[in-house]
Amino acid sequence: TPQWMDFPPIEVSGESRPLHTFVSMLERGATSPTLEKLDSLCTVLDTHPVTLLALTYLLGSEAPESFEQLLEKVGEELRALVEPD
Repeated sequence: TPQWMDFPPIEVSGESRPLHTFVSMLERGATSPTLEKLDSLCTVLDTHPVTLLALTYLLGSEAPESFEQLLEKVGEELRALVEPD
């Protein structure tokens, strides 16, 4: 049995859908995930939502940067937001 068959279904537009169907819809642009759905998907995949967003950004970026550069930039921006001057 493929591993994705063991994942619980995800609720999409009021309907319970298998994970592979939801991922296929995302890939085709048939749906855009809410933050709640992104969190559900990442819970099922045992991945932090920021990891998936970073990967998506790196794969689709016009001017790709290394993941080290992206993580450094995000770290700096987060520190600036959460650590008051």
